Amino acid sequence: MNKIEKTIALEESIRPHGIVAFPNSNSVGVVTDGGNDLVVVNVETGSVEKKILTQQVVSHLLVLHPNKSIAYVTNINSGSVSVIDVELDKVIKIIPCSKRAEGIDITPDGSELWVTNIKENFISVINTETYKTTDRIDTGKEPLRLKFSNDGKQCFVSNSGDGTVTVYNTKTKKQISSISIPGKKNIIEKVLYRTPRPVGILMHPNGLYAFVSNVTAGRVEVIDMHNFALVSSIKVGNMPDGLTLIN
Repeated sequence: MNKIEKTIALEESIRPHGIVAFPNSNSVGVVTDGGNDLVVVNVETGSVEKKILTQQVVSHLLVLHPNKSIAYVTNINSGSVSVIDVELDKVIKIIPCSKRAEGIDITPDGSELWVTNIKENFISVINTETYKTTDRIDTGKEPLRLKFSNDGKQCFVSNSGDGTVTVYNTKTKKQISSISIPGKKNIIEKVLYRTPRPVGILMHPNGLYAFVSNVTAGRVEVIDMHNFALVSSIKVGNMPDGLTLIN
């Protein structure tokens, strides 16, 4: 337990960041900041199955369409989303999202992409059929990540620049809650360490809790999905970011 079972080299693809598991397979998709590609890796055999260039710069995070063989990749420096057909192994659309697109998630029905802009502090809502931006939603400062609730009714956004998690109604696009993440908040520590700094967001499969990594505090904060209140704080290692659950 708690040991490295396998290390898989991504060859010339460097600085891997975003990762998702492909359903009903042994493969995962990995996006690389330095390689600017989507690498499909078989975790059973430890082999790289394919690489697909995003055609953009500093490709960072990705999500999969729930019903189609499509991956959506945010490109920070290009301020865009690459729409990639994973079966055809090619980019089929580049969607401009203004400056520094980073966080991304897709509604459970696959109809909308929500993409955060960490420079200008807003979310682009994109129709996945037309690839058109239909709404722009203001956020807190530096919205690094966002995640839909399991039922798709709410979207959580981690605003690392002001230490909050804001919650939006997916249908109305209105903010319904703002949760202050605990941390050191005096002016010197805020300038030096940007504390608190919420980043990763994970929904529990039971739909009752959301987990938020608090990077500078070395903790994972637990939010009750019924009233959007902090109910627990879990001490972890230094600088927690990505989160996942093991069944």
